[in-house]
Amino acid sequence: MSARPPRDPAGQHTPQPDPRLHWWDHHVSTPRVRRALALLAACLIGVLAVSWAGVALLGALPGDAESAAEVREEPLSWLVLAPARALDWLGHPIPGAVIVVALAGWLWRRIGWRHAVLVVGAAAVVGVTSLIKEAVGRSRPEGALLSDPSFPSGHTAWAAAVFGVAAVLAIERRRWRAAAGCLAIVGVMGPSRVLLGVHWASDVVAGYAVGLAWLIGLLLVGLPWAGRDRNRVHHDQATRT
Repeated sequence: MSARPPRDPAGQHTPQPDPRLHWWDHHVSTPRVRRALALLAACLIGVLAVSWAGVALLGALPGDAESAAEVREEPLSWLVLAPARALDWLGHPIPGAVIVVALAGWLWRRIGWRHAVLVVGAAAVVGVTSLIKEAVGRSRPEGALLSDPSFPSGHTAWAAAVFGVAAVLAIERRRWRAAAGCLAIVGVMGPSRVLLGVHWASDVVAGYAVGLAWLIGLLLVGLPWAGRDRNRVHHDQATRT
């Protein structure tokens, strides 16, 4: 038999906060976990730095030439590449902006404006990748129909940051299918760039490093700030009760 919710002195039931809205605070936002996340972000930045140095000094990293040659010599059918092309379209500026705006608008309505800002902040990783691309100036693999610099993969970094934040928020609210879908996009986006022949393998590694480091920064700084929205939701629930 479940326990009855506590009553206040006036005899009314005291509304309890939705545990889904405080998952981060109760289970993840502890000093030990925050230190571990900060250390992981530092390691990811180190991966980016090593990849950058390798490209600058050697022109390529181990596996780059082999994977690019395999893609050129053993082209896949259009049917096999269809998911990769769909992900490629997803990361283009207009579709990507529509996704970010739609997700931000939904979060603003359901939770609060700070969560909308959190998603927009995740999408801002494209600015970081653009600056690095211009600084490195790496050419695309042979046969790629793109002329902008290759390192790091902007699609990969964008997917890791935006869909990574979406996955965390979905897990927080126990929307497991939505979380799994977001994580699948994050995991598949990188390899799809190599399969399409538009990126070197090291571009993708660096893209994941940038995107995930940016994501961790948002989780450590932005998500606690956005938690004020969760407090507002609880307050509204209490007022309606």
